[in-house]
Amino acid sequence: GSSQQQRREQQEQQQQSSSCNRPTCSHCSRRFSALWLNRGVCCECEHAARADGRCPFTTSCKAMWFCNHQQRCLKCETHSCDDCRFSRGDGEHVACLLARLRPDRIFLDFDRTLASTRSGASPVFGKDSVDVDLCSLLWQNQGTCAIVTRNSHVQEIRDFLTAHGAPEDLPIHSLKRPKSKAEYILADLRDGEQAIFVDDTVAELMDPMVSSSSGVHRVLFIRGLI
Repeated sequence: GSSQQQRREQQEQQQQSSSCNRPTCSHCSRRFSALWLNRGVCCECEHAARADGRCPFTTSCKAMWFCNHQQRCLKCETHSCDDCRFSRGDGEHVACLLARLRPDRIFLDFDRTLASTRSGASPVFGKDSVDVDLCSLLWQNQGTCAIVTRNSHVQEIRDFLTAHGAPEDLPIHSLKRPKSKAEYILADLRDGEQAIFVDDTVAELMDPMVSSSSGVHRVLFIRGLI
């Protein structure tokens, strides 16, 4: 009898130990097998968040960043939605989108989009590069393209792009916060015109002014996606 009791106690201890070693859901703090967790969130909490129109993975994501058509977060998940007029991709993706939509205007960010520069730095020859696909679009769509950037080095950007083969008369607009890129883009659009806005920053693309505009398709630019 005592040996059976000891075996039962050992089994209970092993079960308790196994349960304690299971990962914890970051939402409800319950423990689950790893098979029931997606990026640290249990399937129940993930489903509840999606049904509520919230990103299930990051609390800092805003409600406007959530696609209610497919119940996916446009920031945290690799998701595109034609109904949201939102997609993500590299220069080749932008070229394909232009061929399909044939927009009247094209607005491109500079830092980490058209060029490899970061955080408003002046472009450096021999160090920084341009995206070949986007740069070729500047000529193919000459007269419809414009640069809309937070980078203040306008003349340096112009010299850099011209040296890499961009049109010399390419419009370059530098906007300092709190000025809105969306406000500039919409002010430049006529009634009925369609535009593509390409930027590597989700917050710029999710500005309510452009996200609610039926004439603007937004592209979250990801360098070297493929």
